[in-house]
Amino acid sequence: FLEHFDFTKPEAGHVREAVDEELRRISEEKLMSAEEIALLDPARLARILSAPVFSGFSDMRLYREQKFLVSLPAAEVWPGDYGGEEVLFQGAIDLLAISSSGDVRIVDYKYSGRDKAALREDYMPQLSLYKKAVSKILKVSTDRIRCSIINIRLGFELEM
Repeated sequence: FLEHFDFTKPEAGHVREAVDEELRRISEEKLMSAEEIALLDPARLARILSAPVFSGFSDMRLYREQKFLVSLPAAEVWPGDYGGEEVLFQGAIDLLAISSSGDVRIVDYKYSGRDKAALREDYMPQLSLYKKAVSKILKVSTDRIRCSIINIRLGFELEM
């Protein structure tokens, strides 16, 4: 659902209506099967889409499932001294949002029963590397890149 959701739709206080409208559109356009749509909980989707990370997306360029391949210093990927060697780092960002002012948001979707502390511990290395990769590719400071995890199962946002 999040792969197809039009993030320009929701207005403050009207997220649930936007979810219902998008479910109809996604069904009509056959982007998901009726069986898949039936498994979704619109109230939970509305809670997820009310997370602060999704605010302001109407003015941003959005890239979904954005694949990348970038060369990074090996010492930034693994601990140790690699004498300045570089390694290729490949990944796919669930949602990458870029504002006209150069601010960037990386959103990673997880379906997990784990709490915020466990998710932070498990995924901080991954998102740190994503941040470095995006910084290098877009030529923006890492200070301008914000990373968040959206826990779909438990319905919360975790800013990293």
